[in-house]
Amino acid sequence: VDVHLLNGLCKGLIADRNLTQEEIRYLNWWLEQNGALKNNYPGKKLYALVKEILKDGVITEDESLTLHKALVDFTGCDLESGVVDGLATRLPIDVGASIELEGKTYCLTGTFVAGKRAVVENLIKNAGGNISSGITQKLDFLVIGTLSFRDWKFSSHGRKIEKAISYRDDNGAKLKIISEEMLFDALPSSR
Repeated sequence: VDVHLLNGLCKGLIADRNLTQEEIRYLNWWLEQNGALKNNYPGKKLYALVKEILKDGVITEDESLTLHKALVDFTGCDLESGVVDGLATRLPIDVGASIELEGKTYCLTGTFVAGKRAVVENLIKNAGGNISSGITQKLDFLVIGTLSFRDWKFSSHGRKIEKAISYRDDNGAKLKIISEEMLFDALPSSR
């Protein structure tokens, strides 16, 4: 429920396409009041960003734009492009991750545009990769199916994603979280 409230708050903050100093300070206050959110993903990342912005007591236009982009990424709501709902929540993805297949271990979660999960697993195996059914410290990549993006944080596959984020961010695991699209860009048959 708290994540739904945070999502609603963030959508409200970006509704007028302008983040004021008061709104940024309110978001900081709200996250401070909601300990579970500020200590866990995705609130943890937003809280760290807001703290960094407020550290010197001055909120620059660049900082405001950076936070605005983070809120758009978190909510999947981008009014600039006319999308009110339905964009992927992109925060957990390791954008620009170097993706290797040979000898690397992959776990898949969510629903894939490419079809059944077994189809995607076979493509990875044929390219020399290994498949794991769960999140472990030894995992190299978690692949999130494109069709799972919008509501991942409210769904059962969101637990795998949260566990992977925890391993990556809190335990220093080498794990990378990538999108289905990133995987297909790296597969030999997709080039």
